[in-house]
Amino acid sequence: MRMLHRWLCLLVLGFAPPLWGAGYSISAGVDVMALDALWQDQLTLRADLVLHMPDGFGLRLPVTWIRSLGFNETDALRYGAMVDYHPFDCGFFLSLGLFESVRFFGSDKPAEDHIYLHSVAVGWTIPLTKHLRIEPKLLCLDPSGVFASEEASYEEALGDPGRFRFSCDLLVECPVPGWKGNKRKSVESGGEEERR
Repeated sequence: MRMLHRWLCLLVLGFAPPLWGAGYSISAGVDVMALDALWQDQLTLRADLVLHMPDGFGLRLPVTWIRSLGFNETDALRYGAMVDYHPFDCGFFLSLGLFESVRFFGSDKPAEDHIYLHSVAVGWTIPLTKHLRIEPKLLCLDPSGVFASEEASYEEALGDPGRFRFSCDLLVECPVPGWKGNKRKSVESGGEEERR
């Protein structure tokens, strides 16, 4: 566990030195698709912190609270890190999981209360205003099937997570004092746009 935390710190510090230059911004947002609790046996509340970097890359740190609405009393905290890649100027993006960890809480938690998973996502960024965006995306849990025993523990605690989950993030770009104005290609105008 300590090794994982050290690796995450090194990953974040590795991105930190160029942050004071142009082309970087931070967004924070929530997943507005908690409505899926109406037809599933779990409530999923997700928040993302995204560091946007030049050349279409980004680092996404999702944190999710999952509550079982079914037969047992189990909660889970799911967190991780993903690399976002925007290969085109149209808004399309891919998110590849670097790591994903799940901690279970509650009286009915499984014997193995800490597991690791993997997920990928594909989505679209739709700008609403200068600092407000919506990102509908499709998440795929364990696309390679490597984490079968971890998925079984997850299913035992919270029910079937499903292989796919639709998500829709509402993101707000947060101005950071002291940063230089960042230049990022605007999807709306197709050119360079200065943001402060």
